Amino acid sequence: MRITFSVDLDSTLNNLDTVWLGYVNKKNSTNYTIKDITSYSHSILSDNFEFITQSDMYDYLDILPGAIEFIESLKEIGNVQIVTHTFKEHKLSKLKFIKKHFNDIEVICTDSNKTDIVDGTFLIDDNKQHIIDHINNFNYGMGVIFSNKDTLQYNKIQEELLHNYPRLGTYNEILDYIIVNMNSIYYNS
Repeated sequence: MRITFSVDLDSTLNNLDTVWLGYVNKKNSTNYTIKDITSYSHSILSDNFEFITQSDMYDYLDILPGAIEFIESLKEIGNVQIVTHTFKEHKLSKLKFIKKHFNDIEVICTDSNKTDIVDGTFLIDDNKQHIIDHINNFNYGMGVIFSNKDTLQYNKIQEELLHNYPRLGTYNEILDYIIVNMNSIYYNS
């Protein structure tokens, strides 16, 4: 049986955080950095939420360096699906972005959180709560929190909740973790 990897798109495979923050700074003549924001509900972003619902939002985003190679490496180990929270306003732009960068991958667009993942035994996401919810809802599975220097650091809050959910900052660290823990991953799937 092959393991299924469910991989978040926004800020895990693309640069949403930095582009959204750039939009905020340009619109408001501010100089915020990624370190100034602790969550997507932070007023810096929530007061500028119109960015996230633009129909062409994904035309402004880029793939993170190494993301395509990371997905290809995961495909050698198991099945891969992108699972992503999607607003109806930007759904077409998002799907076009995914097709451009990850042409032959299954996509699951959710309208809320990622608790409705189908067959995902291993979740890779920048939001620790999605991983906790995934494991609690299915009573199995594993996950890692992707947290590099260019992503929101909101998941550093409540460190005590993270003892079972490693935070890794590079795709190579995630791949190494998967390889070292392969037996546990299969056992939990």
